[in-house]
Amino acid sequence: MTKKIRLRPIHSYFLLTGILFLVSLAYLFFTRGASLDQLIFQRGTDHFMDFFNHIDYVKHHRNVYFESPHACFPPLIYFMYYVFGHMMPDGMIVRFQAGMTGGYAYLLYAAYTAVLAVLFAFAVGRFFKDGRISLAVTGTVLFSDLFLFHVLERGNSVMIVVVLLMLAVSLKDSDSAWKRELALILIAVAAAVKLYPAVFGLLYLREKRWKEAIRLTVYGILLFMLPFLFFGGFEGFTAFLANQQTIQSTAGSGFGSIHSVILWIGEKTGTDLSILSSVLPIAVGGLLIFLTVISKERWVRLFFLTCIMTLVPFWSGSYTRILFAVPLAVFLSDEERSAEKKSAFGTAAALAFGLIFSLFTMAPLRFTSVFQDTPATVVREAGIFVFMVFLMVRGSVKWIRSFKK
Repeated sequence: MTKKIRLRPIHSYFLLTGILFLVSLAYLFFTRGASLDQLIFQRGTDHFMDFFNHIDYVKHHRNVYFESPHACFPPLIYFMYYVFGHMMPDGMIVRFQAGMTGGYAYLLYAAYTAVLAVLFAFAVGRFFKDGRISLAVTGTVLFSDLFLFHVLERGNSVMIVVVLLMLAVSLKDSDSAWKRELALILIAVAAAVKLYPAVFGLLYLREKRWKEAIRLTVYGILLFMLPFLFFGGFEGFTAFLANQQTIQSTAGSGFGSIHSVILWIGEKTGTDLSILSSVLPIAVGGLLIFLTVISKERWVRLFFLTCIMTLVPFWSGSYTRILFAVPLAVFLSDEERSAEKKSAFGTAAALAFGLIFSLFTMAPLRFTSVFQDTPATVVREAGIFVFMVFLMVRGSVKWIRSFKK
């Protein structure tokens, strides 16, 4: 008698990402890369500039925030860019001119990316008992459209934040006091690099770990404010705020955030939705905070926190979606340990994560001209938004039922 094969949610994730990976490679082969111009930002004229430009900003001006409105990162990360800038000869970087970037600069970026990939693999490995699953999860993320054509191509420092948060989550509930303290420091560093990870403090407030929450706040303020002493002092701080305001006010139409999606719908329907685009993100953000506090599943809380970091801000680059690797690792590790073989909810979650972390190279020009974006981005964002709404409704209904009881 043959044994019946049961498809678990974790299998659904790998099946979806694996099929799309093979289809995408075949599409690139048979079309000879015809879709690459649509997939690559500005058709390859601005490669890796979230990396190179920031090196150039701080290399030429210690008060980096006066160099460009795009110098909008908190000052801690500019220590790294400052060191990188002084490891290369002058003239290696020409802002917004990828074709004029020198070979030494590209070699530095390759080494930097390799280090991040190793650190990411190490962080993922902390969640899984089976090294094969850990390697497979790492592969699906690093060979996804999201990583290749957004994070890697832009050269954005968001991958550093992913590694820091994954390590922090793996250490947060350790029996060792120094590991729990290290988790606080890692979250504070992540917040000092990208600001948004400060919302991870909700995890400590939810669990009434008041002393740790206070220490996390102190670490965060120190790591955010003290580096301004090296990058312009008070003038640098005010220039940083001005640059942030400039960036947040330039939200374009597209799928980057709740704000921009509403504006995109308004453009397509000829409707003025500007008020809704300003109010709805705040309302959704408030509900996400509430649901984070009341949700029992750890990966669901992390999913909500990632939505706050990526969808609620008025301006949000597509590369920020790599932060969903944090709830992905927790979800799949829980599935690995779960005794439950089959779950409709788990399968839905696995497929949603699969849409986020698949390679998807099909990008016909007719599609991109209509949607002003690639099919990969549309599919990924649809998966994120639909699943976020589903989890919000599910969490709200569960809370209402428990409240009635």
